[in-house]
Amino acid sequence: MTLWKTTRALWPSQRRERIKLSLGRLIQPGPTHAWLSYLHADELLWQQVQRFPKFVTRIYRPYALRTLSAQQRVEHMIGHYDALKLQGLRALLEQSVDAPLLLTALPTKNSIPAHLQLVSVYDGHREGEAHLQMIWNGERLYSLSFLLRRKGDACQLLVTRLQGPNHAQARDQIREATKGLHALRPAILMVQVIRQMAQSMGCSEVLLVSHRLRVALNPMRRWKIPANLENLWAELGAQPTPQGLFTLSPQVQVPQDFSDVASNKRAEARRRADLLQSTLDQVDRALSSLIHRA
Repeated sequence: MTLWKTTRALWPSQRRERIKLSLGRLIQPGPTHAWLSYLHADELLWQQVQRFPKFVTRIYRPYALRTLSAQQRVEHMIGHYDALKLQGLRALLEQSVDAPLLLTALPTKNSIPAHLQLVSVYDGHREGEAHLQMIWNGERLYSLSFLLRRKGDACQLLVTRLQGPNHAQARDQIREATKGLHALRPAILMVQVIRQMAQSMGCSEVLLVSHRLRVALNPMRRWKIPANLENLWAELGAQPTPQGLFTLSPQVQVPQDFSDVASNKRAEARRRADLLQSTLDQVDRALSSLIHRA
């Protein structure tokens, strides 16, 4: 039995996905064969194919960056998992694919329960292979999707999505979280943590998606995507690249000097810096414990 027939046989109740795979095999035979062969050769990834058919068929739709062809999508996906192996981070995948991997609890004001966790494959599956999530008071507040890329001998971390809540109470929830984090905005914390993760994983550069390269299936959905991400990138000091992305150093500079902060706000500024430094240190320790150097 051919590999694509073997794959289709895993989805007896997924008629739509079986049709997608059959059409994809005819229209995009090269990317289809390359991706199925890669997944089949990896027992852990192959297990996800049966659980999650879109893990296969997403190669036929926009993924990560809007301009990628099907072949380039497959190259980015394979590149991520190859980079994990080369960086000694296979355990990161193994411990975050079946259930969220706890990275750190957040030391919040008034002890509001909050933590950061990592999920692989699932969540925003068309926008990356791994997803950093902030859980605030039992609910997911933010999700950041990313993938690793090799560039020569170096490793890059590419951020393709940063998404907050979109329900009616979203602003109140973000405001509560910001207050609980000593006025550190959750979106800022997410980007600073992913920079630390990039450094801990041995990446030389953090790349950030631009608005025009973000994935969207249709003009209406693109219209609904917030355009203020680039303002956030700029606020953090990111610089545009010729490829239409933004670039940041993985090294986070946590404030140490508070002499220019008003005296009545200085204590809160110190607590905010302490929270950020503590979070970065704990994330670094969590990832370092998973790294296996060959």
